[in-house]
Amino acid sequence: MWGQGKTSLVYKLREIALEALQNEIRCVCIYFPLMPEYCQSWDTFTERFLRTVKTTIKASKKGLPKIKEEVDKWEIDLNLCVMSAQRRTDGKHQQPV
Repeated sequence: MWGQGKTSLVYKLREIALEALQNEIRCVCIYFPLMPEYCQSWDTFTERFLRTVKTTIKASKKGLPKIKEEVDKWEIDLNLCVMSAQRRTDGKHQQPV
């Protein structure tokens, strides 16, 4: 259920782990909530996820410079092609309408 503190607990555990292991951690934590508005469609989910990854990595103090340089080159733009299908009824190819 919403509002019970699950996300707050995860943030607190992350904070404790980062503090305790600050000199040993060689990774970046990326939090991406699966909120209903983020999951309306594959396009929305993918775009928001990639933007979150890029923003988080760029803001991270622990990220390797090489990875940050690569993420800086990302241009996030969803450009899905339009597809169509037609069913042949007489064995011949039909032109789309």
